[in-house]
Amino acid sequence: MKRNFLIAVAILGLCSSCDTDNEFFTDAQQKTNNALQRSYITTNYNYETYQWIIEGFEYHKSLPYHDNVMLYEKYVNTTLHEMGLNESYKMIDYEVLQKLLQTDEMIISEFDYSSDAKMLMKQLLKEGSYDASVFQKLNPTEQSILNTMFALSTDNKGDDKLGHDRTIAFAYGAQFSFTEAVLYAGAVALHF
Repeated sequence: MKRNFLIAVAILGLCSSCDTDNEFFTDAQQKTNNALQRSYITTNYNYETYQWIIEGFEYHKSLPYHDNVMLYEKYVNTTLHEMGLNESYKMIDYEVLQKLLQTDEMIISEFDYSSDAKMLMKQLLKEGSYDASVFQKLNPTEQSILNTMFALSTDNKGDDKLGHDRTIAFAYGAQFSFTEAVLYAGAVALHF
């Protein structure tokens, strides 16, 4: 009887240690998954938000492009305000928009970013990738903008027709605010 009791205790101890190891693995795996998810969200937040906004906007084919852009401007400002982005109302400058509709990557030289960031932006648009070692030297804001530009230029949702105009427009607007980045990139995308 004593021997059976000891065997039962040993088996019970073995089973409980398996549960503990399994719980440890599950907790460690959960922490890893949470870290990866946070990293993904941080890296892709701007792109995902832009996509969500542009896909939620209803383009009225019966209205001229300019009227749709005015509706889009109001939609973006309202939506981002409701999401908790407490920026003042941003307006699209139509002279800037016309320039962005007819530009190429050389305009990036005029943007207010570090020389490394501008070099990587041009490299991304020309080659479809950028130098990761230089990317690591950028500040977090420039890294985020470059990540969003990469996502925009590779998502097959318009830049192939636009000649990277949407991606350039996002970079232009991002110099000033996220709202302006979404406004200009979306207004360019709506044009085509």
